[in-house]
Amino acid sequence: MESSRTQSSVYVETTIFSYLTARPSGHLVTAAHQRITAEWWRTAAVRYRLVSSAVVTREARAGNAAMAEQRLVLLADIPLVEVTREANERARALLVAGLLPADAGADALHVAVAASITLRHGTCATWRAQWSGGA
Repeated sequence: MESSRTQSSVYVETTIFSYLTARPSGHLVTAAHQRITAEWWRTAAVRYRLVSSAVVTREARAGNAAMAEQRLVLLADIPLVEVTREANERARALLVAGLLPADAGADALHVAVAASITLRHGTCATWRAQWSGGA
């Protein structure tokens, strides 16, 4: 196993924890996302240095209390990266530029925090492929 110093960092966004803890879906695409996520998760901690943020923790607490508790259990051993002033500024810039909808502040912050991880030889694990307001 690689040392955590040489492993790539992966910023794990809320959708990963949601798919891992959700009831099995009857919707084909969602069920596939759940299965792929579970398969990835089984070895992710060995292959990568998983990190998350307080933004993810806040979102994981929302919704059904029992499901939230399951999400928080998964998050418990994952280090949280700091949401820096620069990340907040980048998030605001994304919103001001119209690159994300005006009401997508948390999503903009995810992108900004993940970008800072990616710039240091990491990546982001998410199923949020579009932020077009459901279009």
